Amino acid sequence: MIREMYSWVQNLYAPPSAETLALCELEESRRELLKSQAHQEYTAKMVEYHQGKILRLSKFLKASMKEQDKEQS
Repeated sequence: MIREMYSWVQNLYAPPSAETLALCELEESRRELLKSQAHQEYTAKMVEYHQGKILRLSKFLKASMKEQDKEQS
């Protein structure tokens, strides 16, 4: 009983194996990849949004300028 308890405590403070460390790093890398992919998707959509906004505002200003030119003529 005491040996089992001593062994359990010893295992509790033993350094993790190389396989355990590799598994932890792999899981962390997968989490980081998912985060990066989410940021990438968000950024791509924001680029589309701003391109559309620029196009819409440019068309508006072009039409507005033409209208002002007609009024001044």
